[in-house]
Amino acid sequence: MDEHEFWEIVDETRAEARGNLDAHVESLHARLSGLDVDEVVEFDRLLVEANHALYSWTLWGAADLLFGSCGDDAFTDARSWVVSLGSSTYREALADPEALADIDVDVDPDDLTVAERWAGVPAEVYAGHTGRHLEEVYPDRVAISLPDGEPVGTQLSDEPEVLAEHFPRLAERFG
Repeated sequence: MDEHEFWEIVDETRAEARGNLDAHVESLHARLSGLDVDEVVEFDRLLVEANHALYSWTLWGAADLLFGSCGDDAFTDARSWVVSLGSSTYREALADPEALADIDVDVDPDDLTVAERWAGVPAEVYAGHTGRHLEEVYPDRVAISLPDGEPVGTQLSDEPEVLAEHFPRLAERFG
């Protein structure tokens, strides 16, 4: 599996779910269940890679504005949520998190819990195929929650008024 195939699966399963994140968990599970184990492992690796690429202070500030103050775990889930939105939104948010003001979904803090489940689908499918956990078989596997180092860029204040100044379109729509 390559990056193109990864995004094809994300985009197609999102479309099947009609943008509903709970339904996206189910459609992704069904799609990955039809793949062989090596492809599921590669999908997981590419998911972690995409999630980690979003590890920036700017996106963290945008996530604070969207979901309320995000700690480390919530920010991991916020990054997974962005990945789940599909290749186009992902690339736009990677370049400029303010682009999330243009998404065609309502944002709910509960989305973070569902995004965590969505990101866990490859491990769940792997366990279903093999009866083993990814972490057992691949102990050197990079965890989604552990990007290397500090987020990219300069840390922003998590004060709502400061975030609103930095992300005026996001604040107008979601603030």
